[in-house]
Amino acid sequence: MKDFFDYPKPVGLIKLLIESCTNKDDIILDSFAGSGTTGQAVLSLNKEDKGNRKFILVQLPEEIKKRYTCL
Repeated sequence: MKDFFDYPKPVGLIKLLIESCTNKDDIILDSFAGSGTTGQAVLSLNKEDKGNRKFILVQLPEEIKKRYTCL
């Protein structure tokens, strides 16, 4: 299982990056949006500071090797 992350990106870190690098009306793009952490961070930050940021989350389909079988 070394090939997998067992946790998503930290919401607090993403919020800090968004807050320091964007304006309250910007659009944030996450092109690796598997768990939706960026969307959660944007919504949370908008609620906190009355911002109107929007977000676009993109997750391209990835081929997944079958490692386990269900019985």
